[in-house]
Amino acid sequence: MASATSVKRSPRYLIYGPLISLGLLLLCVFIRPDSLSVDQGLSYFGVYKLTVIPYGAALLLYAFCLWRASELGDHRAWYRSILSWSLKLMALLVVGLLATPDNVLETLHMIFGSSLFVLQLLISLLILKWLASNLVNIGLFGLELLCGIAAWYYLPLSQGLLLQTQVIFQLAFAALLVRVINLTTKSS
Repeated sequence: MASATSVKRSPRYLIYGPLISLGLLLLCVFIRPDSLSVDQGLSYFGVYKLTVIPYGAALLLYAFCLWRASELGDHRAWYRSILSWSLKLMALLVVGLLATPDNVLETLHMIFGSSLFVLQLLISLLILKWLASNLVNIGLFGLELLCGIAAWYYLPLSQGLLLQTQVIFQLAFAALLVRVINLTTKSS
């Protein structure tokens, strides 16, 4: 059983992870502004000398924060156990994305990325079904779903908004998780 302090810290890691990662990814965009006009997605930064370090740091910090956030407290509550294991699996998938650069191991990289997006959509759907189906959460899920569909559409194209849709998807997912974990830790 996790301590009360780790339960209170869990939502913070879900905020820190995406925000720090977003900051590092914005640094990558500053270094390579052409990333906004090519349809390569976030993985674009993992293949260039100048952006590979901030990109790698963004993914590793995000994975670390997901893992730490998985300490959701008393796992006797079935939904906390599911969320905890899902966050751990997400952390492993993020590390898998980093370990398989898309210019070297494209198929494996796409499997890790697709699995991460599908897992996040499933978690969001379960959250809506089991825990907190309100207008804001439904809106965040809708934004996730639309961005997921857009990312899938842009993936094979040479021009598009793949990077932008991936970032918005991840931020909507993080916002939904933070809202629900704050709700569940307050009610325990």
